[in-house]
Amino acid sequence: MFVLTIVSVSLLAIVKSFLLIARADSAMEDYTKAVFLLKDKLCTLDTEGINNYKENGRFMSPFDKFYWRLHSEDLSSGIAKVDLSVFWGKDGSKREIKVSTCLIKKNL
Repeated sequence: MFVLTIVSVSLLAIVKSFLLIARADSAMEDYTKAVFLLKDKLCTLDTEGINNYKENGRFMSPFDKFYWRLHSEDLSSGIAKVDLSVFWGKDGSKREIKVSTCLIKKNL
């Protein structure tokens, strides 16, 4: 009986570990996608040009659970400070990555 209890507790711990690993894997997948989406949005801004504005939006499918928020302002002639965030998740577990950088304004 004692051995059966130890085996049961051990199996429960193993199953719980696998569930935690699966959850962590899913979270890392979301973080990886968010980093690539953030990089893509920065490349788009660099290519299309930047104006002083605040803007937000949602990425298209299959990434429609991710949103972005952008704020840019002039630092000096030809240089803009850009704050870009990508976020996802429900209210109780909202996740966000943010980058602040300077870009050369090509639309002078």
